Amino acid sequence: FKISENIITDLVQSAIADISTKFKDSTFATKEGFESVDQITTDIKVNDYEVTDPIGLSGTLVSLSHTVGLVPREIVSGIHEIHDKLFRNSKLSIHTNILAMSTVLQKLFKTVEHSCLIHVSNEATEFGVYAHNLLIENTHISEGINTFVRDIMQTTKKPSTDVESLMQSYTEKSHTSTRELEDQIEKQSEKISETLKAIIERSAVPQEIFLVVQKPHEQLFTDVVAHALKKITPHTKAVIVIDHNICTSFAEGDSGDTVLSFGAQFFHTLHAYSGAE
Repeated sequence: FKISENIITDLVQSAIADISTKFKDSTFATKEGFESVDQITTDIKVNDYEVTDPIGLSGTLVSLSHTVGLVPREIVSGIHEIHDKLFRNSKLSIHTNILAMSTVLQKLFKTVEHSCLIHVSNEATEFGVYAHNLLIENTHISEGINTFVRDIMQTTKKPSTDVESLMQSYTEKSHTSTRELEDQIEKQSEKISETLKAIIERSAVPQEIFLVVQKPHEQLFTDVVAHALKKITPHTKAVIVIDHNICTSFAEGDSGDTVLSFGAQFFHTLHAYSGAE
């Protein structure tokens, strides 16, 4: 059959209705005060092949992935307040960090069959779990780069500048380490391993681990994640670091900032599916 705009619209509306029902039935989401955002179609496939514009194509099977993110209501209200005051005449779209990273990850690697994306930010570490190219779980722990810095400051009484220099030297001097760094690597890897263990109990051992962290901490947190993996599985898992060089390898420009590169690629990818929203 030939794919029409009505078929895609019906699929999207069906997905929205299904997600809305699940959201309303979720005691956690409603009681904790979350609001749904994103509401976008992230990919469309015809006969299991991803396409940008399916209208007019012929096929026997059409499928799409439609994503809705949940964000605390007070954060959404704050963003709307700033928008109304400063950018009233502009269109506002709110997206979750995991959606942006997932979209770019799938564009980079095409298939993420059974994988886990770990994003270490300043104050948290976020986990995205994938099965059959779909994001099936998103969770986080309140441990990040700054946690690493603060914990070492507390135990050594060193100022933050000294600790940050110590962390940077780990990468610059071929893994030059100290007792303080090793202790903190062990401490943070334990917390990551606890989350990964819970993820594995709910699904399966990820075949690939993708890591996103700002430079110059790539090597340090690669070792943190590697330590965490050793605690929960006897099989060696390679940690694939997604840095700004990989993000910009298929696009013009180089910001030098990993997260900004992800955001830029997500923005341009999103518009490729605007006709299906």
